[in-house]
Amino acid sequence: MRITKPAASLPVNLLVVAIATTVLASAAVVAPGSADARTADPSAADEFERAKAQYEDYLSRIPLIMHTRGRVKFAQTRDPRALDVLANSYERPEEPKEQVRYLIAGICATYFNTEEFVQRWDDWRLANDKEADAYLWYRALTFVGRFRGPDELMAVITDTRADAVLRGAALRALADARSPSVLQAIQSLCLELPRKDEEKAVLVGEMGAALFSQKAAMGDDDFQTTAEAYAHLLDPENKLPDVAALNLARYLGQTFSSQQLYLESAPWINKIRSRGESGGPPRPNSGGNTVTRPSFFGLEATGKRIVYVIDMSDSMCKPIDIEIKPKRGPTTGDDPKPKKKKKDEIPTVDDIPWERVNNRFDLAREHLKISLQRLDKDKEFAVVYFGDVAGLIDSTPGMTEASKNNVQKVIKELDAIAPGPPTTERPDGTLRGKTNLHGGLRRAFQVRGKGLAESEEYIDPKAMLEGADTIFVLSDGDPTWDDWDARDKNYGEDPIGDPESRVAQPDADQLHYFGPYVRREHLLDDLARLNLFRHVEIHCVGIGEADMRFLDDIAKLGLGGKTHQVGTQTPGK
Repeated sequence: MRITKPAASLPVNLLVVAIATTVLASAAVVAPGSADARTADPSAADEFERAKAQYEDYLSRIPLIMHTRGRVKFAQTRDPRALDVLANSYERPEEPKEQVRYLIAGICATYFNTEEFVQRWDDWRLANDKEADAYLWYRALTFVGRFRGPDELMAVITDTRADAVLRGAALRALADARSPSVLQAIQSLCLELPRKDEEKAVLVGEMGAALFSQKAAMGDDDFQTTAEAYAHLLDPENKLPDVAALNLARYLGQTFSSQQLYLESAPWINKIRSRGESGGPPRPNSGGNTVTRPSFFGLEATGKRIVYVIDMSDSMCKPIDIEIKPKRGPTTGDDPKPKKKKKDEIPTVDDIPWERVNNRFDLAREHLKISLQRLDKDKEFAVVYFGDVAGLIDSTPGMTEASKNNVQKVIKELDAIAPGPPTTERPDGTLRGKTNLHGGLRRAFQVRGKGLAESEEYIDPKAMLEGADTIFVLSDGDPTWDDWDARDKNYGEDPIGDPESRVAQPDADQLHYFGPYVRREHLLDDLARLNLFRHVEIHCVGIGEADMRFLDDIAKLGLGGKTHQVGTQTPGK
């Protein structure tokens, strides 16, 4: 198995896992001008200095979760000086530098979200204008567009000298503001696409999101003109890369409620014009090159490059609900022999050997095998697992052609995975430890034609063009671990125990802390960042006590994502 090593940690004599249960306060709206009143008040100045001292104390600790906790507490002051301090920290981050920058931008967007902070956001982004700062630009421009209007965003979008990802960030911010100006922006971009494939992929995807944001204006002439111009990007002379053409078809499908996704312009033009003429549903189309649909646990997708993210935490050893297995009626005499499959006949879920399905991982494995065997040969795929760590299985070292031989290698590797012995805290057996869901999702966005993108996966050109356009996620529980765990002293702030089973453990001087992405708000924020320019479909399967509302939130961050629940929650869990 290919794995990613967790962060280097401090050697200690005693290893204890901390369960952090601190509840972060939700963002509140602050009246404009209140920050100035705070800074003029001497008592407020003293309060700020105390908050800053506490923040610096958190940064002096080893675990990233402590740094993140300190930044959240500091941001909760909503003091403009705190925003300045955090912006400076963004420019001089500690390790892991990339993730620290993303965390700072997300935290600040939650707490410094009113008009009084807009100029500081604008100054912050203008001082950091590299491609790697695209997520910061998106966050900053969201507030610029909300409180100053569309003009500054339009200036970025139409600047052909600017980086495509920064232009894309501005277009997404304009779309989020539901500004009608996005139609003008789309028309402008359709007339002058960039030459590089990865830049086309970014802007074509963002144009689709922008068009969809104006769906309510579908009856207007300007909307129809814009939609037709967008559909014509599928014409051969525009030479769109596959991922751009797919995302264009996906957004038109969502906008015009089409189940068929066409990769040619003519069927879309027909739908657009029929909608404009009648104001009703578009006429059905015939012909046209359409997208085939891989599936997993009955969830259909529309992609060509599929990554399966499979939970292999110890809880996947739990027995499945008996109701999941198909019920057999009464028989007389010997059971009939199963019908033999014809050579090369494509298997279905009816072919699952239920006598070998006893635990949750067995169920996931059999459905995964069926899904892989049903992939068309023009598809590519990869399988990511997550437990304590996340990584690619050996037989998919990158995006892998869905040939019969490759699929059989994966099946052989999956069949060789067997649970380990039970322990006191894992009475059903052991697999690969805790639930590093964020790590699994992150690997899915890092996968390229060969291997993983080492940095900035959300704007990596090869990951953009060769990586996942569809992700299937399967999990049975909340995240309990991530890639940034570390050992440090016990600061007395957290209960101590096993994060997977929630079994308490004795007090200790040294603890093993997970990182910030066990917290749902940070995981979801980073997933939004990962998919900002990729427009990947994300479909989620929940088993047992999986929180379906959380999985719904994950799926909503994908383009047209759906969820499916298997089994019911165990009483008392």
